[in-house]
Amino acid sequence: MSAESDVTVAAGILALLYRITPAALSEGPAGTATRNHVAEDRTGRRWFVKACPRGTDVEAERQAPALGEAARVAAPNAVVAITGDGSLWTHETDWTAALRGLIQTCPGKDRRAGTRGAHAGRGRSYEEGLADSAFSDVAEHRFPVARARRPENVIGYLRTTSFAHPVHHEFEDEALRLLQGHARGGVLKEDAEFTVLLARRPGGDA
Repeated sequence: MSAESDVTVAAGILALLYRITPAALSEGPAGTATRNHVAEDRTGRRWFVKACPRGTDVEAERQAPALGEAARVAAPNAVVAITGDGSLWTHETDWTAALRGLIQTCPGKDRRAGTRGAHAGRGRSYEEGLADSAFSDVAEHRFPVARARRPENVIGYLRTTSFAHPVHHEFEDEALRLLQGHARGGVLKEDAEFTVLLARRPGGDA
């Protein structure tokens, strides 16, 4: 695709999806895999627009500038901490498996991504991103976490995710019945694992 057609496509997407009508749109600084543009409307407001070609590892595109900026501003002995404990899509219990099965009857076997399309899964892992950054000395720590959830709370959680969005009343009712059937004493048990990645510059003493 030519630079001129890239600009045309970016202008159309801004107008269609974000209701921004650019008065000026030009090529921006080159990214690692993205096509970047600078848009300006008639009031002088400006936006930096990153467009990812099909097949781009979006996670890698997000990680690289963040880790680069951290390396620029952080103290020599600074430690980068990345934490996470998965999600209902990755936890393995009888009720999460049953809930995933119900969700997959809506968009199919894949997890949703926004209002259309499917989530392709995270491409580059955080460990890989850190290994290629200034903070390549990485230590991993895992901590068991036991949670007790009420079925109503799980439904509320689903409303904040892309798993089954938009969530319709019929889906919510069916999901609530399913979860109530798996609950013991009104509670859903979840044994998860909280992962902490601590990364520092090689030779650091933090």
